[in-house]
Amino acid sequence: MSVIRYNGVSLPYGFTTQFSQEPAYEDVGKTDWYCTRFDITTQGIVNHNYLSTMDPTLVGQTENPAEIMQAIRVKLLKPRKTLSLKMNGVELIPQQQPSGVPGTVDVKNGPMPQSCIITTLTNTTFMITYRIIGHYWENYSNQTLPYENEQGNNVLYNRWTESVDYDKSMYCTKTRTGKFAIRSDNKNGKIPDDIRTQMAVVGVQRGFNRESSSYTVTPDGLGLQYKIVDKEVYLNPPPGAYECDGDYKESTTGGGVMTWGEVRVWLRTCKPVGSLGIFGSPTRLVDTAVRVAASKLAIRGGELTGTSKPLAFLESITLVRKLYDNTIECIMRGMYKTKRRTFHGVPFLDYGAFVRTPLSQDDRPPTYFDRGTSNILLHAAAYYDPSIEGTQLDRETGQLTTGLEPGKAGVQVES
Repeated sequence: MSVIRYNGVSLPYGFTTQFSQEPAYEDVGKTDWYCTRFDITTQGIVNHNYLSTMDPTLVGQTENPAEIMQAIRVKLLKPRKTLSLKMNGVELIPQQQPSGVPGTVDVKNGPMPQSCIITTLTNTTFMITYRIIGHYWENYSNQTLPYENEQGNNVLYNRWTESVDYDKSMYCTKTRTGKFAIRSDNKNGKIPDDIRTQMAVVGVQRGFNRESSSYTVTPDGLGLQYKIVDKEVYLNPPPGAYECDGDYKESTTGGGVMTWGEVRVWLRTCKPVGSLGIFGSPTRLVDTAVRVAASKLAIRGGELTGTSKPLAFLESITLVRKLYDNTIECIMRGMYKTKRRTFHGVPFLDYGAFVRTPLSQDDRPPTYFDRGTSNILLHAAAYYDPSIEGTQLDRETGQLTTGLEPGKAGVQVES
């Protein structure tokens, strides 16, 4: 004999029960089995004589079968409540075992009632056909009967794929797209963005810069889709910068006796991070830009001071600072007092010094942060119940002020 119990209502003595169990595969690659889908359909008889067995809380409140049917229907159609199916005293629905975990959801924001069909037999007796679907992650590590489900990992799956594209100059762009999902009944009350750094943040290999990272929480609040793009670069930005640009120009006059050098350095970095502003410091960015420009002129013309081949003079320095962005541009121009051999009036170049870019010879990428400079977590909408008064969006978080956030239901009971 089977007994189905949901949200405090028992449906005993079912004369027809269909119990379908199907493996559910993740929706990215259809590869990983991440939970089992339980689809239950049962038929039973509702009569006030069975009330003490079906729902003892209704005993003494009414003897009207129609009112009893209405009260039972309301309970049976409410989602995310405790589901149990016992046959011969054996529980067939995986139950949460860890103590102190009050949540009643399955792994996919369920169980989800599907239908409650009422057929009138007499004025005192009704037949109910009830269907409900639940998804549960099964971890039967104990192989002795009867099986007991045990709590497992917060993450159900993480699937991704990678692609590479090469431009005309054979620079590579590497892209990873993927998705991971957590279980809504996780015992830690995590939301997907709590686990982003473990599942969707990938290191940048040498010789590459991070072009972009995008993350989207799925509407059910359990999945996080991500896309990470890394682009191969000729040289990495100098320490402290995330974007860079610049050029070096050299010109000669008077038959190559005097040579002019001009450096332009443009750097951009993040917002200041940390109490000391170690990363993204505007003053450090200015210092770095000046050092790059000055070092470049020094390499070409000797040290700025104290050598036998100094610059004849430093003609000008121009600094351009954006008022509303953390960028700096440094333009530095000087004259070399050098007498190199010439070829058709052009100085015989020191090619090694000419092509070198100071502070950017190391191919290690900049230090990237898990969430940039923002600590704002990504959220999906909370469970919504129109029967709760005063439901509105919070101005700061954008979340419903009433209702339970997906992922939190593993440690809280939905109100």
